[in-house]
Amino acid sequence: MQRDKDSSGSYARKGNRPPGLRGKEIGMYYRNLTRQRKNERGEEGKPLEPKIQLSVSVPGGVLERVKECMEEYNQTPAKENSDVDAQFKRQFRHLLSVKFEEFVAETKERNADVRYTNPKLDEKLRQELEQRLQDDVARKRLQARQKLPTMRYANDIVQAVKNNQVVLIVGSTGCGKTTQVPQILLDDAISRGSGSECRIICTQPRRISAITIAERVSYERCESLGSSVGYQIRLESRKPRDRASITYCTTGVLLQQLQSDPLMHNLSVLILDEIHERSVETDLLMGLLKVILPHRPDLKVILMSATVREHDFCDYFGNCPMFRIEGVMFPVQMLYLEDVLAMTNYCFGKSRERRPKRNRPDQKIQHEAMIEPYLRRIRNTYDSRVLEKLRLPESEGCEEMDFIADLVYYICENEPEGAILVFLPGYDKISQLYNLLERPKSPKGQRWRDNLVVFPLHSLMQSAEQQAVFRHPPSGKRKVIISTIIAETSVTIDDVVYVINSGRTKSTNYDIETNIQTLEEVWVTKANTQQRKGRAGRVRPGICYNLFSRAREDRMEEIPTPEILRSKLESIILSLKLLHIDDPYRFLQTLINAPNPEAIRIGVTLLMRIEALDSSGTLTPLGMHLAKLPIEPQMGKMILMSALFCCLDPVTSAAAALSFKSPFYAPLGKESQVDEIKRKMARNMRSDHLLVHNTIQAYRESRQVHAERDFCYKNFLSSMTLQQLERMKNQFSELLYNYK
Repeated sequence: MQRDKDSSGSYARKGNRPPGLRGKEIGMYYRNLTRQRKNERGEEGKPLEPKIQLSVSVPGGVLERVKECMEEYNQTPAKENSDVDAQFKRQFRHLLSVKFEEFVAETKERNADVRYTNPKLDEKLRQELEQRLQDDVARKRLQARQKLPTMRYANDIVQAVKNNQVVLIVGSTGCGKTTQVPQILLDDAISRGSGSECRIICTQPRRISAITIAERVSYERCESLGSSVGYQIRLESRKPRDRASITYCTTGVLLQQLQSDPLMHNLSVLILDEIHERSVETDLLMGLLKVILPHRPDLKVILMSATVREHDFCDYFGNCPMFRIEGVMFPVQMLYLEDVLAMTNYCFGKSRERRPKRNRPDQKIQHEAMIEPYLRRIRNTYDSRVLEKLRLPESEGCEEMDFIADLVYYICENEPEGAILVFLPGYDKISQLYNLLERPKSPKGQRWRDNLVVFPLHSLMQSAEQQAVFRHPPSGKRKVIISTIIAETSVTIDDVVYVINSGRTKSTNYDIETNIQTLEEVWVTKANTQQRKGRAGRVRPGICYNLFSRAREDRMEEIPTPEILRSKLESIILSLKLLHIDDPYRFLQTLINAPNPEAIRIGVTLLMRIEALDSSGTLTPLGMHLAKLPIEPQMGKMILMSALFCCLDPVTSAAAALSFKSPFYAPLGKESQVDEIKRKMARNMRSDHLLVHNTIQAYRESRQVHAERDFCYKNFLSSMTLQQLERMKNQFSELLYNYK
């Protein structure tokens, strides 16, 4: 049966051959295709000279739209193009000539006569609220909400927000502050007849948080998403109605909105959630609010945090009042590595022989210095076999993935039903454990394979895939979620009873002396451990299995270092320039934790070198374009120039690999085979970046004939990594298209 063309113009049928061919015609088609490929390879199979060509086969036809947009611009009459150029010049000159204080004054004057009060709308909203409260389904959902601790403080929260411009709400995991506080304020405004003046934005540090929370709140309100509740994240949104609404958005999206309206005139309440995570965007936004709030006395700001150094935020906002809400937490048993080893009796011998030596000598020495004094203290408490295993550096953390899989099977055999949440540091470790559980080799694993429903959870996954982790498994199955730190505070999975905490996470680190920023796997802090523990006590008493000893926990830091102190600052500096803040040195010193002035100087110097700033530190037209792209300036310039030179596809491949990782993996003893495959894939192009692009192209071809699994297996490629690289390429292209 013939099939129609897909969105990219390819025929969606096996072999990708044109429809309508019969018998001999099919054979002729493939003969000609073979000749064409041979010609492309040259005589005697040697590759021709390297060529970089624009491909429009990226999913969704995004590159095609970018190309069409550029062609349309070239074909537009000169007068119309000059109008576009003139408009850009006006925006650019205004950006350079107007300082932040003038920018604020302009915005105030422009919005001085804007009134949002609408008595007819207010009455309609009030009647709708009363009708909803009469509905049986709505009443049941309201009764469920009333059980959350936050709802007990509803009147106090309303009164505090009325009497203060800034309020801090501190609540432990599960108290319901993120879902209930916006609803409490919205329903209060509607019931008082001022719903038309109420528009609430609640920021979230991660995309998945904004989506899942918005869906939960719309469910509680018996509405479809996009009515009174919506979300807005990069490249995706379901916006609610303009007034009497709640929008959950990422912090970066709100910062971009400030570029056009720094005083946020259309907002009545701004809620900054998860501020204890101390992301760069959150710290930057809090610094801007210190400047903005005196100009917007009617804007209410609510800071929401877990119980981590909350007094720092109170002090920063002039000793603002603080609410403390305790969550409904069932008791959680805390087990450490020594306890887990005693229970499971896992042996590290065989897996150590299969696994390459990853521990450096200095790491082994450090481990011995930490563990030996502790072993002397517990030698009468634990079996000698447990003590010997604790001496192995690979026994802790997530070096031994078979150990974590064995612990999952142990829980399945010995504990009542309930979902298992495994915390791992990054996508590579998630992929390893996922494959191990899906395709186990051990007899125990094969016995339990069909009883497990395994879900990976990572920020690079598509939104639809991320949503799957919230679904309850079929009867008789046990759900296993393998997640990064994303599930620590941003996402609540309500059926989790067992938490496996590897104790490891990925963290950025910036060395000012070498000007190198790295993404390293490090030990979590004690605050992280407490947050992860809390995920196990949502529905009933749970268990948290920490894969590190009590000795290791004693050496952990109390709280994470703020991200702005361990990050390069060029993107931040460009963002400040778009907000008409000309002096980044002065502004950044006003943050809760000011970055090193040398880090600021290095950022400014780099921006000058890539011509985003001129020699005087003034924003250039190129810098204005780069500032609007939510990616690193160097990466942004590379992608922007690739569009101009019609080589967007290979360059986005390089950008994706630089931002993530290479799709190749090298099993122990197979390194020479992998190197040979890489040379073959490179096609005589002496570039690691073009090697990745060629690999992605070959992967696409294998996918068209449904042979991608064999292709990846034969070439030592990770199909999950290749899929992520394709998604990142698509995102880069969407960004370019959206900012055309």
